[in-house]
Amino acid sequence: MLNKYSKSDKEVSAFKWVCKICDKSLPTLKEMNKSLSSLKLSNDARFDAIETQVKNVESSIGEKVSNEVGLLKDQIMAEISGEIEQKFDSRFKEMNDRKSREMNLILFNVPVSKDTDPLKRKDSDISFISMLFNTITTGETDSTAEKFAAKNVYRLRSQDSSKIPPIKVLCDSKSQVKKLLSNAYKIKSLHDESLKNIIVSRDQTKEQREVNKTLREELLKKNEGGEQQYTIRNGQIVEKPKKGKGNATASGLTPSE
Repeated sequence: MLNKYSKSDKEVSAFKWVCKICDKSLPTLKEMNKSLSSLKLSNDARFDAIETQVKNVESSIGEKVSNEVGLLKDQIMAEISGEIEQKFDSRFKEMNDRKSREMNLILFNVPVSKDTDPLKRKDSDISFISMLFNTITTGETDSTAEKFAAKNVYRLRSQDSSKIPPIKVLCDSKSQVKKLLSNAYKIKSLHDESLKNIIVSRDQTKEQREVNKTLREELLKKNEGGEQQYTIRNGQIVEKPKKGKGNATASGLTPSE
């Protein structure tokens, strides 16, 4: 090792002692250190810039996602509200429609008068239905029971031109409708064969008719291939009552002429 400087011990301590080989490489190492330091600073600055950009992107994406989620939420809520309102309106209309039909009955297969005058045909229908209902509810010999008088009747259009148009009957009260329906089974006991096909039903909405159609299809399957043990009552398929109960007979009616 060579001492390149001639100084006091105190001064000498401030200097480095290097060999010739190291002395030659010292400038190069200094430059490398300087370059590395500069590179580190440059990279640190770049990393800081990238981190800032990433945070900005994350913030921007977060805002966009938040906005999109908010819009989607509003859209879903609007659709749900619309569906609820539509269903409510539909149910409200259905309930009103049912209420307007509460005191009506529909009769199928009632013979049509041969009279050419529409008013006379209607009078004939009113007279015939009044006699039919009085027969099944009071009996021929019961003169004290309240007599039924059809308030008004309307022949409806039949979808099948080959079938007899059904009749809508306007009753006075819901209790009267219930009474007529509960005695409708007696029609099949009438002596006149042409009247046994008459069916008495409530005046139903489209929704109710579709439900009953499904019930009838299920009923056919349950009664398939055997004795007709089941029937529809109060919107459900139930077993028929045992024979010998409530089989009153009625007679003395003729079709409308």
